[in-house]
Amino acid sequence: AGVDIVLIAPENSVTIVGSAVPRDPDETITLLEWSQVSGTTATLDPSGALVQISGLTEGVYVFRLTASTGEATVSDDVSVGVIGSNNEIPKFFSPNGDGIG
Repeated sequence: AGVDIVLIAPENSVTIVGSAVPRDPDETITLLEWSQVSGTTATLDPSGALVQISGLTEGVYVFRLTASTGEATVSDDVSVGVIGSNNEIPKFFSPNGDGIG
C-alpha cells in the first residue's frame, strides 16, 4: 500500500497513494478499498487508490488497501506513526531492526 510513514506532532494528517495491478492483463481491478486496521479512530477520506487520513494523534496506526479483480483479492498494509516533537522514532521504524531511530 505504500511505505511506512512517521509524522511529528502537531502534524495530524497524511495522504497515502497506493496502487494495484492485476497479475493477468485480461483482468480489471474492480475494488480498491481502504480500511483502518489498528490505532485510535482516524478519519479516512478514500478516493480509489488515494486516501486522505486526518485526526491522527500520537501513536501507531495501520491502514490497509484491499484490491480485487473479482477472481482474486489481495491487501497490503501501511503503518503511520505520530510522535511528539521531543520523542524518538518508534522502534518499528528502525531501518535495520536494532531499535535505534
